[in-house]
Amino acid sequence: MIRRKTRSSLAVVTVLGMLLALLPLTAASAQVVSSDLIISGVVDGPLSGGVPKAIEVYVVNDVADLSQYGLGSANNGGGSDGQEFTFPAESASAGDYLCVASESAGFDTFFGFGPDYTSSAASINGDDAIELFKDAAVVDVFGDINTDGNGEPWEYLDGWAARVAGSGPDGSTFAIANWSFSGANALDGETSNGTAATPFPIGCDGPPPPPPAPDVDTAIYDIQYTPGPGGDSPLVGLTVVTEGVATAVFYNGAFIQDGQGPWSGLWLFGPSVTPEVGDLVRVQGEVSEYFGMTQIGGGTTWIVGADSVPEPEVLATGDIPQEMWEAVFVRAENALVDNPSLGFGEWSIDDGSGSARVADKGSYSYVPYAGDLVGYLQGPLDYSFSNFKIQPRDDDDVFVDLSACGDRFTPIYAIQGNGW
Repeated sequence: MIRRKTRSSLAVVTVLGMLLALLPLTAASAQVVSSDLIISGVVDGPLSGGVPKAIEVYVVNDVADLSQYGLGSANNGGGSDGQEFTFPAESASAGDYLCVASESAGFDTFFGFGPDYTSSAASINGDDAIELFKDAAVVDVFGDINTDGNGEPWEYLDGWAARVAGSGPDGSTFAIANWSFSGANALDGETSNGTAATPFPIGCDGPPPPPPAPDVDTAIYDIQYTPGPGGDSPLVGLTVVTEGVATAVFYNGAFIQDGQGPWSGLWLFGPSVTPEVGDLVRVQGEVSEYFGMTQIGGGTTWIVGADSVPEPEVLATGDIPQEMWEAVFVRAENALVDNPSLGFGEWSIDDGSGSARVADKGSYSYVPYAGDLVGYLQGPLDYSFSNFKIQPRDDDDVFVDLSACGDRFTPIYAIQGNGW
């Protein structure tokens, strides 16, 4: 006997079929990408400039490589801007908090320690949403990325928001019930989180301090001294620990010096801690030559005290451009400007013994003019583009009695820049 399907049984089968067909789509749309990080807080600070501005992230489970995660801010309800900051390729342990701030100075002033990272992605106002990404997919969110938070329940202007313990991650849909709020302007007028009436419950405690400074094992003299004509350090490729007083600090590094005399200075490129002039600096790193300039690039830097800056070596201009004085604090006196425009902001002086080149890595206001008598000029001796050059640090390193000079005008090369 043939069994026939009734209309009702067909209807049931049809409905079941439709439901089964929809199951994969429904499951996919509801799926939340797993994440070992969650957004745990946001801060819009009260200090000048609206700092600190910061995003706090909590590490739920151990993460071997943070670089699979990143952050982005959605400003003024304009929708997602995508991932704007990627964490570095380093590990994090469950229970850690990571703070990403728009800058470090204001964060340090308000919280008493520095952020773990800085990024423009944290340049948020109290009406901006935040997205947390994992492998380019949104795994957590604070705020509605398509809504300006001004006047919304989640607004945190001059205030903060903190995740409720045990909640999250929330995927790409903001769950306001998972957050607590200070209320707008709760931090207005406050100068530090520690004394604030409604402090942000911050979990971060700043980046870990560097390990204790190891003992010095190599003097700067031993790094620099070379009898060969090439000038390369005999210790290139070796990791050393050395020490000196910071004589000059520029945007990309610092000069240090151990005592006085030839072979006593060293250039530190991109030190892990930026010193101030007069700091006693200890550094551990690899000796290298950068186009003829002996340096330690990167490495680990410690400020171990303070000391007097060595007096500059007073030299005839013709004696200055020598390998033995590389990175040493030098000084020339009573020299004439013999070439005011060597190109790229460089010029030269001569006391009759030969020219010494001067560069503009520092910040000084003097504009060289041919024939000017330079009473004194001092700074560490740099080396780049096949030339030794003195790098005055500021106006105190250059003295020219303009009253003794003739009529002054602004040279075209000074107006045009780059020495043209």
